[in-house]
Amino acid sequence: MISIDAFKVSWLYKEGVEEGKAEGLLDVSDPRFVLTLASKFPTERFPEIDQVHQREALDSLLLAALEAKTPDQVRAAIFAVVRPH
Repeated sequence: MISIDAFKVSWLYKEGVEEGKAEGLLDVSDPRFVLTLASKFPTERFPEIDQVHQREALDSLLLAALEAKTPDQVRAAIFAVVRPH
């Protein structure tokens, strides 16, 4: 698993933070969220997250990622934020 300090100096983290700030979108590069997904599902990618445009959704997505047992459960949480019922 990658350490949070090493991740914070990576180009991926820096680029994600800058892009999110510029677009005013959810900061999905938040290390809590990224590291949670990377540690639980290291081979999965979640492009669906690009559809989230609400900063306040980060905490609920982080909680969902922590509780998820499968990548599909994470995707369902993302889609619930994107397309609320």
